[in-house]
Amino acid sequence: MNPKCIFTKEAARAKKNQGEFFTRKENTPRYIGQMQSLYSCLQSIEKFEKDAQMQFDAIVKTRPDATWFLPSFSAQEYLLRGDLVTHFSDIFIFAPRRYAKGFVQFWDNYTQCDGTWKGAYFPELALDWAFRDLGAIYYYDRQTPVSIRRASRNETSAFWICKDQRRVSVQRCMRLVYDVDDKFAI
Repeated sequence: MNPKCIFTKEAARAKKNQGEFFTRKENTPRYIGQMQSLYSCLQSIEKFEKDAQMQFDAIVKTRPDATWFLPSFSAQEYLLRGDLVTHFSDIFIFAPRRYAKGFVQFWDNYTQCDGTWKGAYFPELALDWAFRDLGAIYYYDRQTPVSIRRASRNETSAFWICKDQRRVSVQRCMRLVYDVDDKFAI
């Protein structure tokens, strides 16, 4: 962590639509760790591209606890959207390669920070600002057929993320994501 960069509740409050969650001592490292992971991942991709003397057409970020419950667009269909960086919360992000630096802008700014943090105070907004700064349209696609599989369907966030997507009803999303256990129970 950058000891010269300070996350404060006051700075978070001063920014529109930002909560204080990541200003808490136990949560700030979590946020910074997420952004450092994105930075490290893009470095690995760039090294692979250099070694292979090629470049990918797009960079896709998805969470390991994401559950895809229906087919999605193909990469080619996403690329035909032009300047759209398509995302569903922080679960899935599809970025044409020319906008890949949006994944690392937070980390670049954070490592240079000296004083109170002036950037976004949660990951989704940090990515939104970064991609928009690069000229992309950051599109929240609620039709993306993905949810998060929590440890239990009774967790509040399990219901919330199924409610946030618009591809299927909340009830069907919950069945598709959680009832699979009943089909494969021994």
